[in-house]
Amino acid sequence: MIKRLLFAVFLSSSLWAGTARAQTPAKGETLASQQLKQRLRGQYLTNDTAQAIINLYSRRQAGGVEWMIAAMLSAVRLGTASSGTTTTSYGGYNTTTTDGGTNMGGALLVATPFLAYGTAKLLRYSNGHLEQVLAAYAAGQPLPHSLRRKLKRRLFTAPIVPYKHISAQPAPATPAAPTVK
Repeated sequence: MIKRLLFAVFLSSSLWAGTARAQTPAKGETLASQQLKQRLRGQYLTNDTAQAIINLYSRRQAGGVEWMIAAMLSAVRLGTASSGTTTTSYGGYNTTTTDGGTNMGGALLVATPFLAYGTAKLLRYSNGHLEQVLAAYAAGQPLPHSLRRKLKRRLFTAPIVPYKHISAQPAPATPAAPTVK
């Protein structure tokens, strides 16, 4: 049981480590969230610190979603795994016992801290909090120390792509294919 638990923890942590390196700001975001961030990016287009804060919040939100998904997948995997069969030998007789039960309670107990961590990241780095921080920064208030610590160089070097609205027009009707005589 301990070996399986350690393997599950290793598997979920390696899944998270692999996806954490490949995070993109738009991963796991809804359309409304993307539109809000695009509006904020356009509003603070020339301010690199505001752009870095938006990048930070996007990455942390995506990380929160990944923690929650990894916790749920691990809980399902641990909960549906059976402990298997055991064979015991008594003298010349062998007895085989099969434990087909699942341990969903234990799986939820193991996954709860990871799920709580992902939820806490989503709450801490919500879009409402992002708007509050940017509004306070635009008003001339200094950034909180905890936020200044998290602003790293890689957040400032992300390319700033201005949003350009393109109006969608229906495609022209295609003419009938010419017939060959």
